[in-house]
Amino acid sequence: MTLKLVKRTTVFEGRVFDIIVDDVEYPSGNHSVREVARHAGGAVVVPVLDDGGLVMIRQHRYPLDEVIWELPAGKLDRGEDPLACAKRELEEETGYTAGEWKLLNSIFTTPGFCDEVLHIYLARGLAPSPGGRRPEEGEESMTVHEVPFADAVEMISKMEIRDGKSICGILQAAPLLGPPARAGEGERMYRAEIARCVHPGCPGRPLELSYYERNNWATSEMQCDTCRTRFTMKFEI
Repeated sequence: MTLKLVKRTTVFEGRVFDIIVDDVEYPSGNHSVREVARHAGGAVVVPVLDDGGLVMIRQHRYPLDEVIWELPAGKLDRGEDPLACAKRELEEETGYTAGEWKLLNSIFTTPGFCDEVLHIYLARGLAPSPGGRRPEEGEESMTVHEVPFADAVEMISKMEIRDGKSICGILQAAPLLGPPARAGEGERMYRAEIARCVHPGCPGRPLELSYYERNNWATSEMQCDTCRTRFTMKFEI
């Protein structure tokens, strides 16, 4: 359904967002009002260390008056490339740079009243920045933490991580990092990992599509995230 814009009024212009009020007309001829927060958008980073650890931050959020777990992120400057924003925020907030970047998604955070889009990137090949962290004013109390990726996923289930963009980023990155450790009978643990696609010359990484166990064997159906080649991995458990 397309609404006809009759009149638009900007009622607030702020540093972070503007608010507009639109008078609109339905196809039936009836009128209504739409209140919209206009936001430049932002970039979010899922920074994964070589050992599989996830770099996260804890910071105080004024509207909540609470210190929360988050992924590094920041607001886009007007007209800024989202990847450039992601690289800047990663270095400023964590003191890391990354050699490998992959766009995971561009999410609508609150489409009912706001046009904000957050671009979520997976960052790998992390290295300490020569200049170290450069927190902005007001971010001095922000702390940086390395969290095992499996623990971060569990923290979501336990409602310890409640930030929406961080939940989206962590859960979308998880399948690209290889199947997590699974527990068998007793204390037996096993892990299946493939670093590269099986197709010659393809630099892609495998994404697990399905997993099942039978007669002490585990079978994982995989698909490359780059060339889309499918293959099956079987290993004894």
